This record gives sequence, structure tokens and C-alpha cells, in this order.
Amino acid sequence: LAYVVKGPRVTRDAATLRSAVWAIDKNLPVAAVQPMSDVTSHSIVPFTFTMLTLALAAAMALLLGTVGLYGVLSYTVTLREREIGVRLALGAHPARIMRTVVAQGAAIAAIGLAGGLLGAYLLTRLLGDLLFDTPELDAGTFAITALALFAIAMLASYLPARRAARVSPLESLRAE
Repeated sequence: LAYVVKGPRVTRDAATLRSAVWAIDKNLPVAAVQPMSDVTSHSIVPFTFTMLTLALAAAMALLLGTVGLYGVLSYTVTLREREIGVRLALGAHPARIMRTVVAQGAAIAAIGLAGGLLGAYLLTRLLGDLLFDTPELDAGTFAITALALFAIAMLASYLPARRAARVSPLESLRAE
């Protein structure tokens, strides 16, 4: 059983507090007198460690997803190098080639974001009771997160797109 005592000098006057409790009942134990800030900081440490672990796992997942998208698009550009070279040789503008590759990345990202938003929606509905002082479905958080992930996906798409736009038509046709 724990009691909270409010006052300006409660921790400094622990002996006075014990005497006051024992004046009421000699059998009541007074085990620890500590400020509430110490109690809360000790109770938050495991939560803080858990949040740090989750943040690191999320950062690793974001990094792996970004590298994965970059790798897929880069591989696609490599496979289509001859086609891209022919298009450039026939007069396609490099900006058009870049837009095509970035559009592929945007399509992949949009599919992933749709699945992720659906999963996040379902999980927040399921785990809503565990959220303290936070709305279950915070549309602003969902939107900002989705936009940030989409921006990262576009960055991952831009690098292979830039490489595709720089394909030399002559070199790509000679490669075969």
C-alpha cells in the first residue's frame, strides 16, 4: 500500500513524517519516503528503453525499405537499359525517361503505403485501449507519416531515374 503526501519539505522531513504516521498507528510500516519525481522516473525507464528499441527497429525498417526500393528500381533500369537507349536514340527526352522510372517507384510506394495505412488503421483499432491520452485514429499523424515515407520513396526512385536518363544510346545498343 502506498500513500502520497504533499508538501514542500516532505522528503527532507522523513523522520517527522514517520513520527506522524506512528502516532496514528505504531504497526504501520513506513518503508520509503521519496519524491514523486523519483517514483515516476523509475517507472518510465523500461518504457523509455522500449521506445528506443522500437525507434531503432523502425529506422532499420525504413532504411531496408529505402534500399530495397532503390535496388529494385536500379535493377529494372539495368534490365531495360537497351530499351531506354533505343528510346533516347529515337528522340525521347531524358526527362521523360526519368519521369517513367520515378512513376514506377511512386506506384510501388503507393501500393506499400495503402497496405501500411490499412494495417496501421486495423492495429490502432485493435490496440486502442493501450494508447494513453492519444486519439486512436490521428489523421494528421497518419498523413504526415505517409507523406514522409512517400518522399523517401521518391528520393530512392530519383537516383535510378537519373542513371536511366544518362544512358548512352550508342553504348546501350553496342552492348548486345
